[in-house]
Amino acid sequence: MNPEVTVVVPAFNASATLRETLASVSAQTVRDIEILVVDDGSTDDTARIARSVAADDSRIRLLCQANAGVAAARNAGLKAARANLVAPIDADDLWHPTNLHKQLEVFRRDPELALVYSNFRLIDMFGAVIQTPPQSTVKGWVYLRHLAHNIVGNGSALMFRRDLALGFGGYDSRLRQAGAEGCEDYLLQIQVARRSRFGVVAEPLVGYRKRRDAMSADTARMLLSRIVALTLLEADGAPAPDIIRDAKAGVRVALAILHARRGALIRSLREVGQAALDTPPASWPRVVDHGVSRATRNLRNRLARLPPDPSLQLQFLDAAPEAAIHVEQPAYVRRILGRLAPLEQAYAFNSAKP
Repeated sequence: MNPEVTVVVPAFNASATLRETLASVSAQTVRDIEILVVDDGSTDDTARIARSVAADDSRIRLLCQANAGVAAARNAGLKAARANLVAPIDADDLWHPTNLHKQLEVFRRDPELALVYSNFRLIDMFGAVIQTPPQSTVKGWVYLRHLAHNIVGNGSALMFRRDLALGFGGYDSRLRQAGAEGCEDYLLQIQVARRSRFGVVAEPLVGYRKRRDAMSADTARMLLSRIVALTLLEADGAPAPDIIRDAKAGVRVALAILHARRGALIRSLREVGQAALDTPPASWPRVVDHGVSRATRNLRNRLARLPPDPSLQLQFLDAAPEAAIHVEQPAYVRRILGRLAPLEQAYAFNSAKP
């Protein structure tokens, strides 16, 4: 019989963390799972470690391919999956043992959902908690809000329906072709949100590892990837083009501020100019507010404003998710979500039309 959930672990030169990640997946309280490790042409011991762990857990299967990028690796797992519910996890992240169980509970309460995501904590290289970000509770039709603000935050926090994802082609490899990898998971989430509703487990059940050498640690690259992702949506004729346009311009302003701080003034002016050209004057106040707020919301400032977190310095797996402190979203995020929330119902009505 097919498993209840397929876990997909894309891995490229992940020997330092893969064993720990697989241990957290194997320890899930949901036992009826298969675990697909997709080695994307690694040159280190990634494949050997995967085979070693698989020797003790028959649910683990290793798929190997020539290096083709994270989208291709995730799609290889998506196509090989035997379950219709797929849960991806990057090869350096961790799951609390109840993560899959709690996501499945949300699906069972509402079988028409297409995606359920969990909240997360930031962890360091040693698995210790370094921050519990504001916990998202956004659910239902989220397409417009997710366009303007990434409510999920990473690619290891979701479980989604395989048939729906394969219907639109899965993860988009065009980001790699454009030299802008990084937002493949966000782009997939947007494509799902266009078509159906999200559910949420409002507990930090994912340990999202912050590494200096990780793709997500390169702020400029991630902002560029977000711009390219939104540009692809525009080119594909995605709904709500005005919101896509304003969101892209806001990211350009954030990237311009980053370039200015690094002394790259010509690049900074180019991004500001493009943002101004892309958006009508009526949108400029929102665009500037979004861009400036996003650019100044760095890790140091967020930590300085947060109340004391009893989970700090605990190992992620020792930090009780139900005891997570409640942290309010930043003011600019509340403005974005509050402005777009009333529009989601109209979007849902139009999406339901034949």
